[in-house]
Amino acid sequence: MDLRARRVEKLRQMVNDAGGPAAFARLHEGVNPTYVSQLLNGTAPFGDRAVEKMEKLIGLPAGTFDAGEADPDTQLAERDRVIAELRHQLAASRAREARAVKLLTEAASLLVDAEVLALDSAGSKSRRFEDAPAEVAKPSDYGYPPLPKAKAQRKRAS
Repeated sequence: MDLRARRVEKLRQMVNDAGGPAAFARLHEGVNPTYVSQLLNGTAPFGDRAVEKMEKLIGLPAGTFDAGEADPDTQLAERDRVIAELRHQLAASRAREARAVKLLTEAASLLVDAEVLALDSAGSKSRRFEDAPAEVAKPSDYGYPPLPKAKAQRKRAS
């Protein structure tokens, strides 16, 4: 098997393991699924520069595509290393997500507190018009503009 065919075959195996060019591209930031398809079908050359670029994008050591067939134990060790790295990245991502949710919750709480303070600046508008009993509620009592006559009458009738 010549060098180009070996490179393409190794890439094809990685792409198939990922579930296709689109899935492969989603797993590796910066990889274009169209370009991967072109490499696989021979439309784009898989030369030295393309190999170097692909190895960097997907995080492989230099020369991975050019290396001969590795023994199964080496392949398993490499897969275990990659799986461990992906698990580490997933855990870090989950931790960042948890921190982001906590910060967003705190920010939302501050916004709600600020809105309540803005509504209750004089201490007399803390209750909302919609929450008041219908028999005592007038929009002007709660800082709202008066309703047009027809709507006000319909509101009290219901």
